[in-house]
Amino acid sequence: MFTFDRTLRYGLPGLMLVVCVVVLIISPDIIGLEIVGIVFGGAAGVALVNHIQRKGFAGDVDRSKESQARDFFNEYGMWPDQAPRELVEEAKENGMLSSGTFKTRSASGTSRYD
Repeated sequence: MFTFDRTLRYGLPGLMLVVCVVVLIISPDIIGLEIVGIVFGGAAGVALVNHIQRKGFAGDVDRSKESQARDFFNEYGMWPDQAPRELVEEAKENGMLSSGTFKTRSASGTSRYD
């Protein structure tokens, strides 16, 4: 699916690499190589900044899950991965846990992922 952020994240560095190839075909002399170096460096910089930004946002999701698990522990006295499935479902219905993947115990006592 093409969204604006995905198009910007992958399309801009891709477009810059296409420009590098076109410039190299049009001007294969030293001036063309300098332009290719500058544009390629810019494309690599854009890709690197996008990667670092995505890694930073991934930490927010982990912190949110940890916060929800701590709230569950404060309410029920056990972690979501140690609680029976019914308790986790009740917490999800009450809005305490999002519908993310939390490890739960089944009726037989073995743990598995939702």
